[in-house]
Amino acid sequence: MKKALLGFAFAGICIGGFAQPRKPFQYCATPPEKSSWLERFQHTAVLLPRSIELLYVPLTVHLAGNTEGEGFIPISQVLDAFCTLNKHFAQAGIQFFIEGDIRYIRNTEFYDHATGEAGFRMMTQFNVSSTVNTYFVANAANACGYNLRDRTGAGIGIALSSSCTGMNTGAWAHEMGHYFSLPHTFHGWENIEHNFSSPAPLLVNKIPVEMADGSNCRTAGDGFCDTPSDYLNGRWYCANNDLSSIQQKDPYGIPFKSDGSLLMSYSGDPCPDRFSAEQIAAMRAHLQEKRPDHLKALPSAPVSLREDVQLLFPVPAAYVATYDTVGMVWKTVQEADAYLVEISVVPTFAFTAHSYLTQDTFLMVYDLKPSRTYYWRLRPYNRFTACRNYSRVQSFITGSSNVTPTKELSRLSEAVVFPNPVHSGLSLSLDLESLEQREVRWTLTDLAGRTLSMGVLSALPGKNRYHLEVPPLAPGTYFLQMREGKDGWISKLIVLP
Repeated sequence: MKKALLGFAFAGICIGGFAQPRKPFQYCATPPEKSSWLERFQHTAVLLPRSIELLYVPLTVHLAGNTEGEGFIPISQVLDAFCTLNKHFAQAGIQFFIEGDIRYIRNTEFYDHATGEAGFRMMTQFNVSSTVNTYFVANAANACGYNLRDRTGAGIGIALSSSCTGMNTGAWAHEMGHYFSLPHTFHGWENIEHNFSSPAPLLVNKIPVEMADGSNCRTAGDGFCDTPSDYLNGRWYCANNDLSSIQQKDPYGIPFKSDGSLLMSYSGDPCPDRFSAEQIAAMRAHLQEKRPDHLKALPSAPVSLREDVQLLFPVPAAYVATYDTVGMVWKTVQEADAYLVEISVVPTFAFTAHSYLTQDTFLMVYDLKPSRTYYWRLRPYNRFTACRNYSRVQSFITGSSNVTPTKELSRLSEAVVFPNPVHSGLSLSLDLESLEQREVRWTLTDLAGRTLSMGVLSALPGKNRYHLEVPPLAPGTYFLQMREGKDGWISKLIVLP
């Protein structure tokens, strides 16, 4: 497994509860100004894709919660949105990938901000250079999302309200279109009130209105000739054939309906799912000319995770003796960088009680309740793809015994069991570095929590080495636990044939 690609600060991260965000007042809060770069491009360029070369673009993903560390968007929702983003941009030959860690921000001002000024402060403080910085917040300026640009028209960053993102949602792709220079298909109509049963004026916000026949397409509206006329500046939903139910009239009274399949329109999900050929040409040119720092040369095509996910322990309907120390093990998924482990009290996962991120193939869970049935599943992903590839759902029942460990021994600065993996029949040793003289109790258990061997070690200040007396072990996975007072330490032990 390639652990260097998606690093996390520690092996298992528990994702806290998610507060329901407020409903946004508008779909997009991106300023409506058209960039001077796009104006020049549309008047001087042949609006066809220059090449079909796949362009790789790095993302930095930021998750904002309040100052108390609450309200972070569920990781599963972020992965769904990332999957959908790449599906929408596949037609453009642009592949996004997650660069570095998923970053967490504890700041109530940024988590729930009503203005772009607060968003600008957030991006100024946390942006990572040469990547598309995307911030998932509860409230992005009272809108589903927005993109901020500098004076040259280059994107600064994207903010998305969590209630508008997920599987088969177009908000991220819409704002990414803005990031790469695209205006709305109804450009000029932003914040304009109009009776659509009447003919449109010739100008809105000093911008020429596009005719229904497209005869002035290059100088009016969004400036693209393969995006039909669109005046609808409020959220609307498709009727038949991806068209609006609202009929509009151009300045000559010619009726038409808006095309809701275009991602830069305001049509509601799941109708918008494409960019036009000219829009694609503009985005690729903008990326190559204005943001060459975003282009990364990667040696291979994006990796898909098609391998079946196999959960090893707890086995289906297993009884686990302990409730506050439950080991979960699964088979390595080739090309996975990390795993999302979800635990629920209902098999449908309509509610997820616990979520964890880990790069390993095992996880110790410490916060379950006794004598309860739980369901768990696993979702692997890598920096290129996060589309849903869940394992089957398995159940287990917790017992009433408790271990009450912590993840570190306060007075033990280092503990290493070796060799690990170890071949069956070979001896097992332990190196222990202690800060003072202590007695440490150790226990070897199998995946079901059964105790196979135990003992007490007298640790002296400094480095200590011990030979552990353990019975012959069958090939498999075991856990070595050490306790000193109320503190504890656990290590996975692999026994090979």
